[in-house]
Amino acid sequence: MRSARTLLNRDVIGSEDLLDILMVQQKREIENMDVVDVALGICVHAEDIPDNRRDQALADVWRRIYLTDEDAYWKLHEMNDIEAREKLMHTWMARAYSVVYAAGGTKDDWMLEPELVKCSLKEDLFRERFQEGAGGYRMMMQDYQKENEELEKRIRQGDLVKKWKRVKEIVAENAREAKRDLAASLQGGDVEMEEDEDL
Repeated sequence: MRSARTLLNRDVIGSEDLLDILMVQQKREIENMDVVDVALGICVHAEDIPDNRRDQALADVWRRIYLTDEDAYWKLHEMNDIEAREKLMHTWMARAYSVVYAAGGTKDDWMLEPELVKCSLKEDLFRERFQEGAGGYRMMMQDYQKENEELEKRIRQGDLVKKWKRVKEIVAENAREAKRDLAASLQGGDVEMEEDEDL
């Protein structure tokens, strides 16, 4: 495979193909760049993604985030909150939402929940994107359908929606706690400075 830097510069392949490469690899970072952040930026800003496929490109990114974790069928009620919290925060969807949350609302429109990310491209749009070579667009349609089926299974049998909602709560809680800790640290620094001045 060509170097990640060349791919991320989009000098050699189209943005939709690049998104496929980034997400199917399931690597969270490439050359110190967060893959989700890069992928979301490509979805929104890449000029070579046709308008009639842009929404689907974003859905593809989130669907693959939700399909990443191999251990997908454990239930929240099967473990205590501390265990569940630790397990959830090691998922790619937790990292993905952290990227969105850290943007302070500027990327909220880039976030799609599990029920909204099935591939819904019509056959003519598959044909438009994937040419007849290498098995043709019909093979790609089958692959995307398998992803849809696995996503639906994780929603029905793996508590995916409940896990997603809990991830959002945990990320927000962690951010508030970090903010409080920073404020306390700064306040403590001010107190120490005042004590030094008194000396």
